[in-house]
Amino acid sequence: MNQEAQYTTEFGGISSLVIIVVVILFFFSNILDFFAKTQVFTDDETLISNDPQMLELNSDNYMLAVSIEQTNYSLNPFFNISIEQRQYDRDTNGVLKKTIKYIQLQECRFDQFDKVFSKHGINFTEQFNTLGLKYWLCPKDDFKILLKGTYSSDQFQFIKLVVKECQNSNIQNQTWNPICANEEVKQKYLTKEGQFKLQLYQTNTIINQNKPDNYLTQFLDSDMYFTFVPKKLSRQANIYFRESKIINDNSLLPYQDQTETAVIVRKNEDFRDLTELGRDTDDQYAIIYLRRSQFTQIISRKFQKLGELLSYLGGVVQIMRLLFGIFIVFCNRQLMLIELSNKLYDFKEIKLKRVEQPSPPQMTGSMPQDTVRSKYIEDQLNSPEPDAILDIKNDTFLSPSTTNIKSAIDKILYESNPIRFSFKLFLNKLTCGFMFKDRNAILLEKAINRMNQDLDLHSILYRIQEISKIKKLLFNEQQMILFNFTPKPQISVQSNSRVPSRLLIHDSKIKSRLKRQNNLDIKEQDQISYMLMNAYALVKDDIPAEFQSDCSLKINQKLIELMIQETQNADNSFKHQLQSPKKPFISFKFQINDQQNEQEQINENKNDNPIINEQQ
Repeated sequence: MNQEAQYTTEFGGISSLVIIVVVILFFFSNILDFFAKTQVFTDDETLISNDPQMLELNSDNYMLAVSIEQTNYSLNPFFNISIEQRQYDRDTNGVLKKTIKYIQLQECRFDQFDKVFSKHGINFTEQFNTLGLKYWLCPKDDFKILLKGTYSSDQFQFIKLVVKECQNSNIQNQTWNPICANEEVKQKYLTKEGQFKLQLYQTNTIINQNKPDNYLTQFLDSDMYFTFVPKKLSRQANIYFRESKIINDNSLLPYQDQTETAVIVRKNEDFRDLTELGRDTDDQYAIIYLRRSQFTQIISRKFQKLGELLSYLGGVVQIMRLLFGIFIVFCNRQLMLIELSNKLYDFKEIKLKRVEQPSPPQMTGSMPQDTVRSKYIEDQLNSPEPDAILDIKNDTFLSPSTTNIKSAIDKILYESNPIRFSFKLFLNKLTCGFMFKDRNAILLEKAINRMNQDLDLHSILYRIQEISKIKKLLFNEQQMILFNFTPKPQISVQSNSRVPSRLLIHDSKIKSRLKRQNNLDIKEQDQISYMLMNAYALVKDDIPAEFQSDCSLKINQKLIELMIQETQNADNSFKHQLQSPKKPFISFKFQINDQQNEQEQINENKNDNPIINEQQ
């Protein structure tokens, strides 16, 4: 429609621009976040293994501090604490081979913790001093803790932390040589508190996988302690450490740019403890096992990709189109139907009043209506001035009667009382035509019904059959053959002329092209009017020709009659002419160009030749 593959309207265009502006404003922050890499998508997967792989804890990624709750434990301890690195190797016969290595302890230093926390931008100075960690015991600087497998694995490596009776030590190669507290002081403490408490502080990591950066947070896990009473109440606990692998995709484009980071994490559920009644033979009052967890956590992190951003924006646009599209499509459809109706049909409200007057003698009787119409056409075009001339180039009319004809033609072209889109019409369509039924709604409904009838498949096929019937009526067999092989419409590099029609009135592109082709310095709205006036006058001049065939005469009469019937003024003028005496016929001349005057002279010479007239 309108020489376009899609029907568009100003309303639809403005609505689309509004939607685009809303989308841009609404997602402006999302676009900024996209380039700032603030939106992260994660995928968390937990794997389990019956023989978990090696997990190494050292001074770079882990720190452990142990103590018995008392004053200045590292100076005068109530009990001795030892850390054993154990390895159990199982052979094919199921026999276990146990290997034990002791990890030396020393008084904790600030730099040991700072080495771990400084990597994450944490200042541990205040917390170290507040907790009094300098009186706690930590592994030696070059310690290495190995955790691997389970008890059923071929190789099982773990840590055993044991609380025993305190014994004075003075070994030179040992970093901590305690001087045990007095037994009386220890019993006094037990009488007051009723129990002893083993405290265990260790570094731990929280993974905030949805944070764009600084997603690893290191902290001191200080919630683990175990109470015991020598030979009366003993404690055992298993603490599990799991490995978390974080795979980061730092690329915003479809390709991948991955980096992998491994951290050691202890979750709250990775803990099992056991309380037992003590025995007189007990020499180990509390035992803590540090083991490798069977679970491995794999976290995949990626930033929002360009395609995902476009898909997200597209999805929101689709939602907005769904919300607003129904309204826009509805309005566009009504505008299309209105425009199509205005192009195909005229909506003229002509109310004719009956005038009962006696007809002149020459018009009465059984005179055919075609004769009456022909007389009216002839009288309408006759001018009292025999030399009346219409100067098309200068856009001037030298005869009042030609001015009436020009006005009538302009009404045919431009004054059709078109259907207007209004709010009442919109409400009428929303209510399915039950409310607000005004003139526009009624005419539009009739026009749509008429178009539906014309577009019906049966109607189209029937009209095609009628065209074939007309060809059979007009042509014999030889003429039909010639007609079927007439040349097809030609398209050339140069601009092709086009026969004016009503469609040209609504096609601004064709009107502009027509103006360039004819090189006329006149208004665009008058171009088609001038062409129609020219054709109107030429056809009119052929009506009274004595040598015209009856068929040609009737066709010309019918054409002029249809043109005259288009306007109310013409119809009223028609009734006025029925009551007026017949005027002498005066031909109408158009000064278009010298070439047309020559052609008229040639035609007059032909009319004077009887042989040519007979042929005509």
